[in-house]
This record gives sequence, C-alpha cells and structure tokens, in this order.
Amino acid sequence: MPSTVIAPAWAVLPLAAVVIVWALWYAWQLQQRTGFTPTRRRIRTANAVVMVVLAGLLTYGLSGVTMSSPRLFVAVWVTIISLTLIMAALAAYDGLHTASLTVRAASRLRHDVRRGPSDPHRPA
Repeated sequence: MPSTVIAPAWAVLPLAAVVIVWALWYAWQLQQRTGFTPTRRRIRTANAVVMVVLAGLLTYGLSGVTMSSPRLFVAVWVTIISLTLIMAALAAYDGLHTASLTVRAASRLRHDVRRGPSDPHRPA
C-alpha cells in the first residue's frame, strides 16, 4: 500500500486554519446578533461546529492519514462524508425553517392588510 498523503500539509493547513477561524468567528457573531429566532441560531451554531470539526478532520484526511493504515483511512473518510451530509441536512433544515417563518410572516401581513386602517382593535 502506498504511504503517501493525498495533499501536502503546507497546502492544506493554511486553508483549514482560515476555514476554522471563519467558522468560529461566524458562530461567535451568531450569538451577538439580534433578530434571529432561537431555533435559527441553534441550527446555524450547530452547523458552524460541524464545519470546525469537518475542517480539522478533512485536514487530517488529506495530509495526515495514508493508505498504509486502511482501517483508519476508511474511518476518517467515512466520518468526513457523514459530517458533510450532516452539514447539508442542517442547511436544508435551516432553509425549510426560514421558509416556514416567511410563510407565517406573509400570512400575518395579509391578515393585517385585510383588517384595514380603520379597525379600532388595531394597535397604533
């Protein structure tokens, strides 16, 4: 079995460092922002955590693990693929949740427009 890595560490490590720093900054910014529902904040924070773990594992998979240890190689790459699928599922869930929030907001807006400005129960 070949004992070479897929990509050299000097090429992979700087990119991984940028991705990890960005994902951590993004997660921190999410906690500071207002205007997000708690569910959206949790989904996006979870996705950022998955990104950090995925970036580290991808770095190891590309520049650390070799085919000389096939079980470890397969385990690392199966985990990378699984985390990528989890990240995609979280993104899809976030999109669906955002769409449901948009539908609810549009429904409330239609309801408010139907009531009209002369409704005495309408808050000022």
